[in-house]
Amino acid sequence: MTLPADLRAFVDEQRWTFAKTMPGWPHEYIVRGRVDEQLFERLVVHIRTHGVEGKFYERAITCYEEAGPVYWTMGATLHETTIVNRCRSEETYVRRLARGTLPQSTGEAIGRPGWVQQAHLAQSRVILERARAEPAAASYTSAGFSPAKTSPAINAAASSCIAGMACEEVQRGGSGEP
Repeated sequence: MTLPADLRAFVDEQRWTFAKTMPGWPHEYIVRGRVDEQLFERLVVHIRTHGVEGKFYERAITCYEEAGPVYWTMGATLHETTIVNRCRSEETYVRRLARGTLPQSTGEAIGRPGWVQQAHLAQSRVILERARAEPAAASYTSAGFSPAKTSPAINAAASSCIAGMACEEVQRGGSGEP
């Protein structure tokens, strides 16, 4: 099913923002609070109703492709969805995986080599502080970091950081950088 005329006009007339924090995954997005809310919600419903199941690494997402762009949300409920993303069809995870052009690392994907490690090193410090005060409370989720709200790649990096070498480095008082 193609986009109805009013939704086509809506997506064509919006000022889409390039996701500059993820240059390894070129895409753009619109934010619910900056556009017509009724049309935004109708677009989300259209994507989810007429899209197909896709993947972004381990995350299942519903993608809707029409006339070149592929549209998707991150799967929150309709009323919690705040972002609609889009990219060129050749930039989707599935097509890049097939071509062998996925980013080499999480850092490359988000455009900040080492950023994930730095972020999770900071989270590890919070967990260690909590562990010293209350040993039973020391975990990724108990420190206020929600795996459900972050990507699988970042969750994996966080788990290894918390369980491994970065935490040892924090205990020694280092920065975690090589």
